[in-house]
Amino acid sequence: MAALAASTTPGPAVATDTPVCGHELICAADPQTVVAALQKRGFRAELFSDPAGPYIASGAEGYAFSVLFNDCKDGKDCTSLQFNILFSESDKHTPQYANAFNVRYRYIQVGALPNNRLRFAYDLNTMGGITKENFNTFLGIWSGALRSFANFSREQAASTIPPAAPINPVAGKPQKP
Repeated sequence: MAALAASTTPGPAVATDTPVCGHELICAADPQTVVAALQKRGFRAELFSDPAGPYIASGAEGYAFSVLFNDCKDGKDCTSLQFNILFSESDKHTPQYANAFNVRYRYIQVGALPNNRLRFAYDLNTMGGITKENFNTFLGIWSGALRSFANFSREQAASTIPPAAPINPVAGKPQKP
């Protein structure tokens, strides 16, 4: 009898290379959890796939954006997301313009790309899953950042004064651009 009990007792958990998305969690490894969470918050969310893997087309605050699934293995089992907007070419989309936004706002990265294009992005690691509450908080930050960028863009368009020179955080002195 003891031998039978020992053989049916669960053993230690076995680690796998496949990311696991726990019940009620949102994970890049399970794109449908991301789609459902976006839709529940009122975002448009359409899931697509290309050779690099899945992505979601969405929009908020008047901007169309993509949710890219990153750190994937063969286009699946992804562990992170990037909310991403690629802005079209404009003479104002310079590194100085991007940096002026970046020094004022947390979380979001604005990067100047070749050909005077901007990339507006926020990365989110979902390895092991994130709660719906945390994802909703993230969506609030993302939407707020989009509003802030719209306001920033209007301010920059109305301003004829160049942004102040960046400050060296160690010495507290202006740096030459």
